[in-house]
Amino acid sequence: MKIAFIGAGQVSTALGLYFKNNGFEIGGYYSRSCKSTERAARLTHSHPYASAGELINDNQMIWITTPDDQIEA
Repeated sequence: MKIAFIGAGQVSTALGLYFKNNGFEIGGYYSRSCKSTERAARLTHSHPYASAGELINDNQMIWITTPDDQIEA
């Protein structure tokens, strides 16, 4: 099962490293910030996605790790 993250901050990067170190495959990251997307992907040896749709289509489990105030009600 490939795990991916929408949001590429400290929490998702730490989770990605934890999952990777415990035998899970990390598919990649998508974030509005290209810099944080590339950093998280590099640290977890995964893919930096340019769109959320592509990330969703390529992976089986998606974690949404964005700040609460960035999610519309």
